[in-house]
Amino acid sequence: MVFLGVFLGTIAFFLSFGFVLYKKIEREVGKENLKEIKRSFAEAKDIIRDDYAAEKSISGMTSLCMENIHQDFPDLNENLLFSKVEDDLIVILNSLENKDFGMVKNNANLVLIRDKLQEEIQDRINQSVNEKFDNITFNGHGIRSYKKEKGKATIEISSSVGYMYATNQKKKRQYSDVKKQTRFTTKYIYVYDQSKLKDETYTMVFLHCPNCGAPLKSVNGNVTCEYCGSYVSPINLKEWKIVFYKNDYAD
Repeated sequence: MVFLGVFLGTIAFFLSFGFVLYKKIEREVGKENLKEIKRSFAEAKDIIRDDYAAEKSISGMTSLCMENIHQDFPDLNENLLFSKVEDDLIVILNSLENKDFGMVKNNANLVLIRDKLQEEIQDRINQSVNEKFDNITFNGHGIRSYKKEKGKATIEISSSVGYMYATNQKKKRQYSDVKKQTRFTTKYIYVYDQSKLKDETYTMVFLHCPNCGAPLKSVNGNVTCEYCGSYVSPINLKEWKIVFYKNDYAD
């Protein structure tokens, strides 16, 4: 009972202190000015919420890029490409939500970003970070650039994405009744001539032995790890594979 009395007394003190402080501020700035300040804060919160729920614009030159892409890859159309982007992003987000590297470990489409994903998943586990990405929808896509040089072709894509977002991270904004709207940037590569890859490019497709973690000198054809002797399944780089992804509005 003594503890309850002290607890209630403490609450009463802080309420009284807060009321006195409020009245002091009101006297200093004036009642009408204080109302205006409160109204400004409310409007600012609405602006932040509206921005959170507003579809993010995508930049790109899809038509122009597709003309060049069709010259090199006649069978690749934008619907097929964008469908691939959606499938890959859904798997990425689900693996981060579930903190489950097994969802991507044997996924051939994500082989070139496995190390990055594993690192992100492990960081979430270490920091006890929980995130949910529910009801994922795609508002649109745009091709930002296309290059073909040094043994590979590269396509950079901008995607407008929405999902119901929840997290235990206090610093991150979230609303339970509206979707978080964001934008992802992804890059896809097609290696048409591995012998022409330069050093800075080769690192993007550089893989490690799944058994001992040693770097592999090749990612094409039959590969045996020279350190532990494990056989590594050959990777078909003559397919479009994601090599980079980034949430442009992650914070």
